Formats: sequence, C-alpha cells, structure tokens
Amino acid sequence: MYGQLRGFVFAATDSYRLAEKRLNKTKQEVNLLIPASAFQDVLRVISDQTEDVTVVCDDQQALFRVGDVEVVARLIDGTYPDYRKLIPTTFAVGTTMLRTELINIVKVTSLFARESAGSVVISVDEASQSIWVRAVASQLGENNATASVKAEGTGSITLNSRYLLESLQAMEGKEVYLGFNGKVEAVLLSDPNTDDYTHIIMPLKS
Repeated sequence: MYGQLRGFVFAATDSYRLAEKRLNKTKQEVNLLIPASAFQDVLRVISDQTEDVTVVCDDQQALFRVGDVEVVARLIDGTYPDYRKLIPTTFAVGTTMLRTELINIVKVTSLFARESAGSVVISVDEASQSIWVRAVASQLGENNATASVKAEGTGSITLNSRYLLESLQAMEGKEVYLGFNGKVEAVLLSDPNTDDYTHIIMPLKS
C-alpha cells in the first residue's frame, strides 16, 4: 500500500498477476508493506460497515479503524518491488469492449478449459473488429465465443481464465481495455474511461 501526493495507491501481486488501485489524494508520502492475511481481516470488517476507514501507522504496525472496530497489522520489513517497471505502456494489440460481455464469453469458454488448467486463447482481429475466446476439451469438444470490439492490431495470447475473470470482476466500469504485445509479455486490463485501476496478468505458454 502506498500513499503518495498523487493519491493513495494499493498494489498487490502473486508473481502471476498484479493489481493497482488508486484512491483519494494524500498530503504526504507513506509506504506500507502489509501482509495479505491482515487485509483479509480488514475486509471482513469493512463488509459489515459503511463508515470511513481510518489508517494510522508507525514504523512497525498499521491500525485500521472502522467505527468501534480496530484491526492492527504488523508491517513486513523490506521494500516493495518497483512494480511500475512491469506495467507496459504501449501495445501492439489493443481492444476495448463491454466488460460484462467479455466476462460472459470467458465464463462460457472456461467450462471447456478445465483439462488445460483453465487456459484460454484470446484472439483479436483488427480487420473484423472482433475478439475470440477459445478453449478445447477432449470430452466436450471446442468452444469458440466471439464478440464485437474496438480493435487496434491483430494477435493472440493465452491466459488463465480464472485470473482473467477475477480481474474483470474486480473492475467497476462499463468498458474494459485489454492490451498485449508478444506471447510472453504481460497483458494489461484497465478502464478506458479512468486510470484508477490497473491489472496485469502474465500469459501462459501456448
């Protein structure tokens, strides 16, 4: 979690994907490295409350206060990696479409992707302004779902369908932008109408 002059920024990664969420602005820079398990406790408290969350910290711990409830987390020693170097800024292939539509076609295709550890192939075609999500199962056959998009560039990438769905469901906007370069470079998902949330996923070997 980072508090910077440009805004309060939350960042998390599990080596296969990375998410960044920007919230309200802060007056001073604060860098906190907090265990994910502690945030799970905070989220359980927040889910039952509608009040503001107050965060107080020192060099060793952070306190989250929601109403009359307080959650204390011991900070992790060390420095969070400079993850911004991992976020691509230019793309050979980019597409914008309705987020709910992408969720629907990925959900359908993921049923055929269980044999391949959930991997699905995303193909974007600029000429037809279309996207395809494809998966193959020996017992069920092949599923190829398609939708109309705003596409720039043509190419394919293989992703874990669960990671893709979780990233899409974490977003709130009506549309989603998906951009990628080579088959081994990170894929970016974001809201084309705001820059407050960014999610990247490492592709699978196709």
